[in-house]
Amino acid sequence: MIERLKLKGWYLESPESEDALAVQRALFSVITNLTDHATYSVFDFKGRVAVCKLLGEAAAARNTSASAIDWIVDAAERFARVLVDAEILSTADAAVLKESAAQMVTDIAGRDGGDRLAIEDLGIFAQPKHCLELLTVHKAKGREFEAVAVIEAHDGRFPHFSISKIADDGEREAQYDESRRVVYVATTRARRILMFFSDTADFRNRPTPFLKEMGL
Repeated sequence: MIERLKLKGWYLESPESEDALAVQRALFSVITNLTDHATYSVFDFKGRVAVCKLLGEAAAARNTSASAIDWIVDAAERFARVLVDAEILSTADAAVLKESAAQMVTDIAGRDGGDRLAIEDLGIFAQPKHCLELLTVHKAKGREFEAVAVIEAHDGRFPHFSISKIADDGEREAQYDESRRVVYVATTRARRILMFFSDTADFRNRPTPFLKEMGL
């Protein structure tokens, strides 16, 4: 839920057509999570109209909200109304949407400085063009970046320590090979700069053995 609100905050800061498409995809994810089934109608004409209305309501809420917390509450109420009117969400599902927003507000308010969080701060975290992206290796598959930093690149993570405890030799080797492929995926995401970082908090940590295999 919070990622979708961040996307709308991002669009308010950088209203570009490609960003609106990202909001549409985020809406599909929200509806799927709320209803437990894929609602592809968000991609048809009615769905696009709903997205436009959502973005309009997001902007309207911004004009009446002094902080991110206020905006989340107001925007969630507006979004729920739009989605119910468009017959994309039921009244019950819309109530869950608003409850999710209320829980988010409680979490933000309970954090140091949460009451000072600005609306544009929500958008900062959803701007892939201007921010660092923290992704799992599997999530990064199929994508490329100018620079990639692989964190926790130590033995015990790559390969995971549990692999050494597998009794079956064939299964243990297969899992080890799979871990090597995961590191390969991470390595090949970088266009220009590739960095590996190992956790030195524990003296027993050693760099992943796959670095040696790569001649590093």
